[in-house]
Amino acid sequence: MSSIEPLVSIICTCYNQESFIAEALRSVINQTYPAIELIVVDDKSSDSSSAVIKKLLHEYPDILFISNSKRIGLCQNFNRGLSISSGKYIVDLSGDDVLIPDRIDRQVNFFERLSNDYGVIYSNAEFVDLNGRALGFFYPIESTNKVKKRPPEGDIYLHLIETCPIATQTMLMRRATLEQLGGYDENLAYEDFDFWIRSSRNWKYAYQDEILTKIRKTSGSLSTKQYDQGDQQLLSTFEVCKKIKTLNKTEQEKTALVRRLKYEIKHATLAEKRPEAKLFIELLQEIRPLSVSDKFFNELSRSGVKTAWLRDTYLKLKN
Repeated sequence: MSSIEPLVSIICTCYNQESFIAEALRSVINQTYPAIELIVVDDKSSDSSSAVIKKLLHEYPDILFISNSKRIGLCQNFNRGLSISSGKYIVDLSGDDVLIPDRIDRQVNFFERLSNDYGVIYSNAEFVDLNGRALGFFYPIESTNKVKKRPPEGDIYLHLIETCPIATQTMLMRRATLEQLGGYDENLAYEDFDFWIRSSRNWKYAYQDEILTKIRKTSGSLSTKQYDQGDQQLLSTFEVCKKIKTLNKTEQEKTALVRRLKYEIKHATLAEKRPEAKLFIELLQEIRPLSVSDKFFNELSRSGVKTAWLRDTYLKLKN
Protein backbone atom coordinates (compact mmCIF):
# COMPACT_ATOMS: atom_id res chain seq x y z
CA MET A 1 0.00 0.00 0.00
CA SER A 2 1.22 3.53 -0.71
CA SER A 3 2.31 5.85 2.10
CA ILE A 4 -0.90 7.84 1.56
CA GLU A 5 -3.87 5.74 2.64
CA PRO A 6 -6.79 5.79 0.18
CA LEU A 7 -9.96 7.35 1.57
CA VAL A 8 -12.76 4.96 2.51
CA SER A 9 -16.34 6.28 2.58
CA ILE A 10 -18.64 4.40 4.95
CA ILE A 11 -22.29 5.07 4.17
CA CYS A 12 -24.50 4.09 7.09
CA THR A 13 -28.21 3.81 6.26
CA CYS A 14 -30.60 3.88 9.19
CA TYR A 15 -34.31 3.32 9.72
CA ASN A 16 -35.76 2.79 13.22
CA GLN A 17 -32.56 1.42 14.72
CA GLU A 18 -32.38 3.58 17.84
CA SER A 19 -31.13 0.67 19.99
CA PHE A 20 -28.17 -0.11 17.72
CA ILE A 21 -27.21 2.94 15.66
CA ALA A 22 -24.81 4.41 18.26
CA GLU A 23 -22.86 1.14 18.47
CA ALA A 24 -22.73 0.90 14.68
CA LEU A 25 -21.39 4.43 14.31
CA ARG A 26 -18.89 4.09 17.15
CA SER A 27 -17.55 0.95 15.48
CA VAL A 28 -16.67 3.22 12.54
CA ILE A 29 -15.32 6.06 14.69
CA ASN A 30 -13.06 3.61 16.55
CA GLN A 31 -11.49 2.07 13.44
CA THR A 32 -7.69 1.82 13.45
CA TYR A 33 -7.62 3.02 9.84
CA PRO A 34 -7.18 6.82 9.71
CA ALA A 35 -8.63 7.80 6.32
CA ILE A 36 -12.37 7.31 6.80
CA GLU A 37 -15.31 9.47 5.75
CA LEU A 38 -18.51 8.60 7.64
CA ILE A 39 -21.85 9.49 6.07
CA VAL A 40 -25.12 8.71 7.86
CA VAL A 41 -28.50 8.72 6.09
CA ASP A 42 -31.61 8.44 8.23
CA ASP A 43 -34.74 7.47 6.30
CA LYS A 44 -37.19 9.50 8.40
CA SER A 45 -37.13 7.09 11.34
CA SER A 46 -40.25 7.15 13.51
CA ASP A 47 -38.25 6.24 16.64
CA SER A 48 -35.37 8.14 18.29
CA SER A 49 -32.69 7.13 15.79
CA SER A 50 -32.26 10.68 14.49
CA ALA A 51 -31.86 12.06 18.02
CA VAL A 52 -29.20 9.46 18.83
CA ILE A 53 -27.31 10.36 15.65
CA LYS A 54 -27.52 14.10 16.35
CA LYS A 55 -26.16 13.55 19.85
CA LEU A 56 -23.10 11.84 18.34
CA LEU A 57 -22.70 14.72 15.88
CA HIS A 58 -21.98 17.09 18.79
CA GLU A 59 -19.09 14.84 19.77
CA TYR A 60 -17.94 14.08 16.20
CA PRO A 61 -18.85 17.05 13.96
CA ASP A 62 -16.98 15.60 10.96
CA ILE A 63 -19.75 13.03 10.45
CA LEU A 64 -21.86 13.95 7.43
CA PHE A 65 -25.56 13.55 8.22
CA ILE A 66 -28.51 13.41 5.82
CA SER A 67 -31.95 13.39 7.42
CA ASN A 68 -34.71 12.58 4.95
CA SER A 69 -37.97 14.54 5.07
CA LYS A 70 -39.83 11.45 3.82
CA ARG A 71 -39.10 7.74 3.50
CA ILE A 72 -37.37 6.88 0.22
CA GLY A 73 -36.03 3.36 0.81
CA LEU A 74 -32.66 1.70 1.16
CA CYS A 75 -31.39 2.04 -2.41
CA GLN A 76 -32.10 5.76 -2.67
CA ASN A 77 -30.69 6.31 0.82
CA PHE A 78 -27.40 4.71 -0.14
CA ASN A 79 -27.22 6.64 -3.41
CA ARG A 80 -27.78 9.92 -1.56
CA GLY A 81 -24.81 9.11 0.63
CA LEU A 82 -22.76 7.96 -2.35
CA SER A 83 -23.44 11.24 -4.18
CA ILE A 84 -21.64 13.27 -1.49
CA SER A 85 -18.88 10.75 -0.79
CA SER A 86 -15.28 11.01 -1.96
CA GLY A 87 -13.67 7.68 -1.10
CA LYS A 88 -11.79 5.35 -3.43
CA TYR A 89 -13.52 2.51 -1.59
CA ILE A 90 -17.09 2.34 -0.28
CA VAL A 91 -18.76 0.43 2.57
CA ASP A 92 -22.54 0.01 2.80
CA LEU A 93 -23.21 -0.24 6.55
CA SER A 94 -26.58 -0.98 8.13
CA GLY A 95 -27.48 0.89 11.29
CA ASP A 96 -27.54 -2.29 13.37
CA ASP A 97 -24.27 -3.96 12.31
CA VAL A 98 -20.82 -3.58 13.86
CA LEU A 99 -17.33 -3.36 12.34
CA ILE A 100 -14.39 -5.10 14.03
CA PRO A 101 -11.91 -2.32 15.03
CA ASP A 102 -9.30 -3.09 12.35
CA ARG A 103 -11.70 -4.16 9.60
CA ILE A 104 -11.04 -1.23 7.25
CA ASP A 105 -7.28 -1.38 7.82
CA ARG A 106 -7.22 -5.08 6.92
CA GLN A 107 -9.57 -4.73 3.97
CA VAL A 108 -7.75 -1.81 2.36
CA ASN A 109 -4.42 -3.62 2.70
CA PHE A 110 -5.98 -6.68 1.07
CA PHE A 111 -7.70 -4.73 -1.73
CA GLU A 112 -4.66 -2.63 -2.59
CA ARG A 113 -2.71 -5.79 -3.44
CA LEU A 114 -5.28 -6.86 -6.05
CA SER A 115 -5.30 -5.93 -9.72
CA ASN A 116 -7.63 -3.20 -10.96
CA ASP A 117 -10.13 -5.66 -12.45
CA TYR A 118 -11.32 -6.56 -8.93
CA GLY A 119 -14.36 -4.49 -8.02
CA VAL A 120 -15.45 -6.01 -4.69
CA ILE A 121 -13.94 -7.89 -1.78
CA TYR A 122 -15.88 -9.63 0.98
CA SER A 123 -15.19 -11.63 4.12
CA ASN A 124 -16.72 -13.80 6.82
CA ALA A 125 -18.96 -12.40 9.55
CA GLU A 126 -20.26 -13.33 12.98
CA PHE A 127 -23.99 -13.33 13.66
CA VAL A 128 -25.08 -11.72 16.94
CA ASP A 129 -28.47 -11.40 18.61
CA LEU A 130 -30.22 -8.24 19.79
CA ASN A 131 -27.96 -8.15 22.87
CA GLY A 132 -24.76 -8.76 20.95
CA ARG A 133 -24.41 -12.41 21.94
CA ALA A 134 -22.67 -14.67 19.42
CA LEU A 135 -24.94 -16.91 17.32
CA GLY A 136 -22.51 -18.40 14.79
CA PHE A 137 -20.86 -17.43 11.52
CA PHE A 138 -21.98 -16.66 7.98
CA TYR A 139 -19.55 -19.28 6.66
CA PRO A 140 -18.88 -22.30 8.92
CA ILE A 141 -15.33 -22.18 10.29
CA GLU A 142 -12.60 -24.52 11.46
CA SER A 143 -10.98 -24.19 14.90
CA THR A 144 -8.47 -21.85 13.23
CA ASN A 145 -11.30 -19.40 12.35
CA LYS A 146 -10.74 -20.17 8.66
CA VAL A 147 -13.69 -21.22 6.50
CA LYS A 148 -14.37 -24.90 5.98
CA LYS A 149 -15.22 -24.33 2.33
CA ARG A 150 -13.79 -21.38 0.44
CA PRO A 151 -16.46 -19.11 -1.12
CA PRO A 152 -16.31 -18.29 -4.85
CA GLU A 153 -13.78 -15.77 -6.17
CA GLY A 154 -12.78 -14.18 -9.44
CA ASP A 155 -15.53 -14.28 -12.07
CA ILE A 156 -18.47 -15.31 -9.88
CA TYR A 157 -21.36 -14.14 -12.08
CA LEU A 158 -22.57 -17.71 -12.67
CA HIS A 159 -22.55 -18.50 -8.92
CA LEU A 160 -24.62 -15.41 -8.13
CA ILE A 161 -27.47 -16.27 -10.48
CA GLU A 162 -28.59 -19.16 -8.31
CA THR A 163 -27.17 -18.57 -4.84
CA CYS A 164 -26.42 -15.78 -2.37
CA PRO A 165 -22.91 -16.69 -1.19
CA ILE A 166 -21.94 -13.24 0.09
CA ALA A 167 -22.54 -11.40 3.35
CA THR A 168 -23.38 -7.98 1.90
CA GLN A 169 -22.42 -6.27 5.16
CA THR A 170 -18.80 -7.39 4.74
CA MET A 171 -18.21 -5.94 1.28
CA LEU A 172 -15.70 -3.25 0.41
CA MET A 173 -16.54 -1.88 -3.03
CA ARG A 174 -14.39 -0.02 -5.49
CA ARG A 175 -15.89 3.40 -6.19
CA ALA A 176 -15.28 2.95 -9.90
CA THR A 177 -17.47 -0.14 -9.85
CA LEU A 178 -20.41 1.70 -8.30
CA GLU A 179 -19.95 4.64 -10.65
CA GLN A 180 -19.99 2.33 -13.67
CA LEU A 181 -23.32 0.94 -12.49
CA GLY A 182 -24.80 4.33 -11.57
CA GLY A 183 -25.06 3.24 -7.92
CA TYR A 184 -27.88 1.03 -6.72
CA ASP A 185 -31.03 0.65 -8.85
CA GLU A 186 -33.51 2.95 -7.09
CA ASN A 187 -36.49 1.18 -8.64
CA LEU A 188 -35.84 -1.90 -6.50
CA ALA A 189 -36.88 -2.69 -2.93
CA TYR A 190 -33.50 -4.16 -2.00
CA GLU A 191 -29.99 -3.76 -3.30
CA ASP A 192 -27.64 -6.72 -3.06
CA PHE A 193 -28.86 -9.26 -5.67
CA ASP A 194 -29.01 -6.60 -8.38
CA PHE A 195 -25.63 -5.13 -7.39
CA TRP A 196 -23.96 -8.55 -7.38
CA ILE A 197 -25.32 -9.46 -10.80
CA ARG A 198 -24.51 -6.20 -12.56
CA SER A 199 -21.09 -5.73 -10.98
CA SER A 200 -19.90 -9.34 -11.36
CA ARG A 201 -20.58 -9.27 -15.09
CA ASN A 202 -17.66 -6.84 -15.51
CA TRP A 203 -15.64 -7.05 -12.27
CA LYS A 204 -13.94 -9.80 -10.28
CA TYR A 205 -14.66 -10.54 -6.61
CA ALA A 206 -12.10 -11.63 -3.98
CA TYR A 207 -12.74 -13.34 -0.66
CA GLN A 208 -10.74 -12.32 2.44
CA ASP A 209 -10.79 -15.18 4.93
CA GLU A 210 -11.22 -13.17 8.12
CA ILE A 211 -14.11 -12.39 10.50
CA LEU A 212 -14.38 -8.61 10.28
CA THR A 213 -18.05 -7.76 10.87
CA LYS A 214 -20.83 -8.54 13.33
CA ILE A 215 -24.23 -8.91 11.69
CA ARG A 216 -27.29 -8.37 13.85
CA LYS A 217 -29.96 -11.03 13.32
CA THR A 218 -33.45 -9.65 13.88
CA SER A 219 -36.90 -10.99 13.08
CA GLY A 220 -37.69 -7.83 11.14
CA SER A 221 -34.84 -8.01 8.63
CA LEU A 222 -35.72 -7.55 4.95
CA SER A 223 -34.59 -11.03 3.96
CA THR A 224 -37.19 -12.63 6.24
CA LYS A 225 -40.09 -10.78 4.57
CA GLN A 226 -39.58 -11.43 0.85
CA TYR A 227 -42.47 -13.89 0.60
CA ASP A 228 -44.83 -11.95 2.90
CA GLN A 229 -48.01 -10.61 1.35
CA GLY A 230 -47.60 -6.97 0.34
CA ASP A 231 -43.81 -7.05 0.41
CA GLN A 232 -42.22 -5.70 -2.80
CA GLN A 233 -38.90 -7.58 -2.68
CA LEU A 234 -40.05 -10.51 -4.82
CA LEU A 235 -41.01 -8.11 -7.60
CA SER A 236 -37.47 -6.72 -7.37
CA THR A 237 -36.09 -10.25 -7.65
CA PHE A 238 -38.14 -10.66 -10.83
CA GLU A 239 -36.70 -7.45 -12.26
CA VAL A 240 -33.17 -8.69 -11.56
CA CYS A 241 -33.98 -12.00 -13.25
CA LYS A 242 -35.04 -10.05 -16.35
CA LYS A 243 -31.67 -8.30 -16.28
CA ILE A 244 -29.89 -11.65 -15.97
CA LYS A 245 -31.69 -12.85 -19.12
CA THR A 246 -30.22 -9.94 -21.08
CA LEU A 247 -26.74 -10.22 -19.49
CA ASN A 248 -26.32 -13.98 -19.96
CA LYS A 249 -23.77 -15.08 -22.55
CA THR A 250 -23.51 -18.87 -22.23
CA GLU A 251 -25.77 -21.91 -22.08
CA GLN A 252 -24.48 -22.60 -18.56
CA GLU A 253 -25.67 -19.16 -17.45
CA LYS A 254 -29.02 -19.71 -19.17
CA THR A 255 -29.43 -23.03 -17.33
CA ALA A 256 -28.58 -21.36 -14.02
CA LEU A 257 -31.30 -18.75 -14.63
CA VAL A 258 -33.80 -21.50 -15.42
CA ARG A 259 -33.03 -23.14 -12.07
CA ARG A 260 -33.40 -19.79 -10.30
CA LEU A 261 -36.77 -19.16 -11.94
CA LYS A 262 -38.04 -22.63 -11.04
CA TYR A 263 -37.06 -21.97 -7.40
CA GLU A 264 -38.86 -18.61 -7.37
CA ILE A 265 -41.97 -20.09 -9.03
CA LYS A 266 -42.22 -22.81 -6.40
CA HIS A 267 -41.76 -20.51 -3.43
CA ALA A 268 -43.94 -17.70 -4.80
CA THR A 269 -46.71 -20.23 -5.47
CA LEU A 270 -46.51 -21.82 -2.03
CA ALA A 271 -46.43 -18.38 -0.40
CA GLU A 272 -49.58 -17.50 -2.38
CA LYS A 273 -47.84 -14.62 -4.14
CA ARG A 274 -49.73 -15.40 -7.34
CA PRO A 275 -49.01 -12.27 -9.44
CA GLU A 276 -45.29 -12.74 -8.86
CA ALA A 277 -45.48 -16.46 -9.63
CA LYS A 278 -47.20 -15.61 -12.95
CA LEU A 279 -44.41 -13.18 -13.86
CA PHE A 280 -41.69 -15.75 -13.16
CA ILE A 281 -43.56 -18.39 -15.18
CA GLU A 282 -43.92 -16.04 -18.15
CA LEU A 283 -40.21 -15.21 -18.02
CA LEU A 284 -39.33 -18.90 -17.87
CA GLN A 285 -41.52 -19.53 -20.93
CA GLU A 286 -39.46 -16.97 -22.85
CA ILE A 287 -36.39 -19.13 -22.24
CA ARG A 288 -37.73 -22.70 -22.62
CA PRO A 289 -41.02 -24.65 -22.62
CA LEU A 290 -42.56 -25.39 -19.25
CA SER A 291 -41.79 -28.78 -17.73
CA VAL A 292 -44.40 -30.95 -16.03
CA SER A 293 -43.45 -29.55 -12.61
CA ASP A 294 -43.58 -25.97 -13.95
CA LYS A 295 -47.09 -26.59 -15.27
CA PHE A 296 -48.10 -28.08 -11.93
CA PHE A 297 -47.05 -24.97 -10.02
CA ASN A 298 -48.63 -22.77 -12.67
CA GLU A 299 -51.98 -24.53 -12.26
CA LEU A 300 -51.63 -24.56 -8.47
CA SER A 301 -51.05 -20.81 -8.44
CA ARG A 302 -53.98 -20.14 -10.79
CA SER A 303 -56.32 -22.38 -8.78
CA GLY A 304 -56.28 -20.14 -5.71
CA VAL A 305 -55.77 -23.12 -3.38
CA LYS A 306 -54.43 -22.10 0.04
CA THR A 307 -50.79 -23.23 0.12
CA ALA A 308 -48.99 -20.89 2.53
CA TRP A 309 -49.24 -23.48 5.29
CA LEU A 310 -47.23 -25.92 3.14
CA ARG A 311 -44.35 -23.48 2.83
CA ASP A 312 -44.49 -22.62 6.55
CA THR A 313 -44.30 -26.31 7.39
CA TYR A 314 -41.39 -26.81 4.99
CA LEU A 315 -39.45 -23.91 6.52
CA LYS A 316 -40.03 -25.16 10.07
CA LEU A 317 -38.78 -28.63 9.14
CA LYS A 318 -35.80 -27.14 7.31
CA ASN A 319 -34.79 -25.06 10.34
